[in-house]
Amino acid sequence: MVKLTEQMKEDLKKVKVLPLATCSRSGVPNVIPIGICELVEKDDDDYLLLMNNYFLKTMANINENPKVAIFVWSPEVTACFQMKGDVIEIADSGKEYEDFIGRVKAVKPQLPGKHMVVVRITDVFNCKSGETAGQKILWKFSENSQKILYEIFWKIWTFSDFLKVVPENQPEYSR
Repeated sequence: MVKLTEQMKEDLKKVKVLPLATCSRSGVPNVIPIGICELVEKDDDDYLLLMNNYFLKTMANINENPKVAIFVWSPEVTACFQMKGDVIEIADSGKEYEDFIGRVKAVKPQLPGKHMVVVRITDVFNCKSGETAGQKILWKFSENSQKILYEIFWKIWTFSDFLKVVPENQPEYSR
């Protein structure tokens, strides 16, 4: 599961325009400014709801390649990070769409609200300059990865307990 920190959530709300990057199947990139982006929580993951008002090349790219990236930064925020994710749903009807378009139209009634694009956040990268620039700071673990990490943690923990019980008079190689 990927869950943004509280500071990241606050910073995301403060940024008025977010660059959304997509890429076609053949590798042609596209970046657009988006102003309608909401963070929602579902199934212990954080998701983004984006409103397609005028996503011409963006929708073509998403239909070919559902990977997206969003950059979060402005002078008003403390963080600078990039979220990557998978588009898991494109809707133009249903309760969630109707609720979302209702919130959008309350603020900007002139927008067409063609589709709600749901993005599952899979990774978050640091974008501040310095030694940690570009480093992954949050990511989604598959269920199998979680099991493997648990097994590694368990082996390290039990081995460290084993080291504590080795008598002091044992040869160094057995400690």
